[in-house]
Amino acid sequence: MWPSADSGLLQIEVIDSLQLLLEAEGVPAASFFQCLEELCMNGCQGTQVELDLVRWVITSSRRLRRMYIKMADILDSREGFKFLKEVTRYKRASTEAEVICVLNEEDEAS
Repeated sequence: MWPSADSGLLQIEVIDSLQLLLEAEGVPAASFFQCLEELCMNGCQGTQVELDLVRWVITSSRRLRRMYIKMADILDSREGFKFLKEVTRYKRASTEAEVICVLNEEDEAS
């Protein structure tokens, strides 16, 4: 049986996979996030795994200036707002970090 998103296993797999990918490229994950200035996430569906990844990046990236999050088109504005509300609660390692969230195509055009 495939683990549910509530089990916590998916979160660990996503973060561990990212760390393994970075280390395979010869970049320690800690160093990568200390240097990260901008990140774009496209097609977020508001899952707990995505929230955990955003939290990890925001709390680890001292030089982060902007994080762009484009929500999946299948989400309604209420679900996107709930995701953004949770993200804005996270303490940021960078005092300059700005989170820009696009909920749908209309928001992107404005």
